[in-house]
Amino acid sequence: MHKTPELPELPELPETPEMPELPETPEMPELPEMSELPETPETPEMSELPETPETPVMSELPKTPKTPKTPKTPKTPKTPKTPMSDMPEILYEDNHIIAVNKRISDIVQGDKTGDISLDRIIKNYIHVRDNKPGEVYLGIPHRLDRPVSGVIVYAKTSKALSRINEIFREKDVRKIYWAIVKEKPAKEKDELVHYIKKNSKQNKSYVSLTEGPGTKKATLDYQIISRSDNYYLLEVNLHSGRHHQIRAQLAAIGRREI
Repeated sequence: MHKTPELPELPELPETPEMPELPETPEMPELPEMSELPETPETPEMSELPETPETPVMSELPKTPKTPKTPKTPKTPKTPKTPMSDMPEILYEDNHIIAVNKRISDIVQGDKTGDISLDRIIKNYIHVRDNKPGEVYLGIPHRLDRPVSGVIVYAKTSKALSRINEIFREKDVRKIYWAIVKEKPAKEKDELVHYIKKNSKQNKSYVSLTEGPGTKKATLDYQIISRSDNYYLLEVNLHSGRHHQIRAQLAAIGRREI
C-alpha cells in the first residue's frame, strides 16, 4: 500500500493589531435662533412708488408740417402729325428757305386760338420727309392775315432768317398785294394816307384822316389792273405794315375788299 506523506505544520499567524481609537466628533455650533436673524425690509406698497408720467396723446403732439409738392414742369406739346392732304403747295425750297402758298384761314404762326399753325405743319412735314431727329427750325420773317392767301417765305436756318429780315428792312424786295373790290375806286390809281388805331380785344383796326392818340401812319398806293362786270382787281403796294392795313384803308374810301 502507498503511504500518504505527513503534511507539515502550518506556522502560527501573527496577531491582528488593535484598531486605534477614533477621535471624537466635535460638537456642531448652535445655530442662532430665527428671531436673531436681521429682518428683511418690507417691499413698499404700489401706492408709494413714484407715478410713471403719462404718455401724451397724439393730438397733443405738434404736427409735422407737410412738405410742399414740387410743381410739375409742363410738357412741351408735341407737333401733331399732319396728313399730306393738309400740306400746302410748296412753291420753292432750297437749303435756306421754303416758300409755300398760304391758303385762306391758314395762320402763319400760333396764336391764342390754339389752331394748328402753318409753321407747325411745315415743321412736321420736313421732320417726316427728311427723317430729322429733334425739333425742326423754321424762322418767320413776315406774316399775312388769316383771311388772306398768298406766298409765305420761311427761313430754314437762323442765318437765313437774319438775312431775310435785313432784305425786308432795307426794302430790297418788293411785296405785291392783289385785292378784289366790288365798287370801282374813284381813281384808276392813287396813294392813300391814313392813321390807323388797332383794337387788340376786337382784333380790328380803325382808320382816321387825322393823327390821334394811339394811331400810326399808314400809307399805300394802288392801281386797277383788271376788271369784270361786277369786280375790280387792284394791285397794292404797301409803304408801311399796319394791322389789317389794306382792308382798313380801302374800306375807308368806300371800296371794301372782298
